[in-house]
Amino acid sequence: MVQSWIVHSTIPSIAHSILWFDSARDAWLDLHTRFSQKNAPHIFEIRRAISTHSEGLESISAYYTTLKGYRDELSSYRTLPTCTCGSVAALNVISDLDYLMDFLQGLHASYAAVRSQILLMDPLPSIPKAYSLLLQEERQRSIHSIAPATLDHAAMAAGSKVASVPTSALPKPHYHCTHYKMDGHSESQCFKKHSYLEGWTPHNTASKRPGSRGQPHTHGSPLAAAATSDSPTSSSAPTLSLAQI
Repeated sequence: MVQSWIVHSTIPSIAHSILWFDSARDAWLDLHTRFSQKNAPHIFEIRRAISTHSEGLESISAYYTTLKGYRDELSSYRTLPTCTCGSVAALNVISDLDYLMDFLQGLHASYAAVRSQILLMDPLPSIPKAYSLLLQEERQRSIHSIAPATLDHAAMAAGSKVASVPTSALPKPHYHCTHYKMDGHSESQCFKKHSYLEGWTPHNTASKRPGSRGQPHTHGSPLAAAATSDSPTSSSAPTLSLAQI
């Protein structure tokens, strides 16, 4: 009956190879020899994944969850025997210590100070306790990183408000010349004190200058003065001597 159950539980291609065995035990041993796989290659892959796994850009929670999955899978392949002498407890302590070292080894370099503090504890904390300490450190860093960004946004908002004020709404500076006793300019820009610019003519005295009516304004330029002096309209009449008369 058992042999018939084994034959009907396999696919037809395998069932034909165990159909003519004399006993169910022989059929079972043949299947075990052909299809059983040792756990050593898989244990090697898990151990290599644990040794090469690092936090990188992951959070502490994501890093711890991945590493715990590797450790739980590894423990399923290496079950400890039942013991009443107390040796299993010592083996569990050694296994937990290896777990803690694997967890601290893969942390990001920015947690080097916290990792050193954990390693200096006596006795060493458990894995859940070390995870809790690192999680608190991660939250503290996130708080400190958010505060400057908030201040920067507030400063930018205040700057945009100042920049949006129109120029006409800003108060105009009041200038008063103490030398000329008039408003509108400062003493450092007073022409009465520092002399006028070359070629500059005040508007209220332009009509009082001789020859200014009907003539283009030359602004005191030497070239314009020379051109005016050389023009026929401005040349004086020739004088005659007594002998010529």
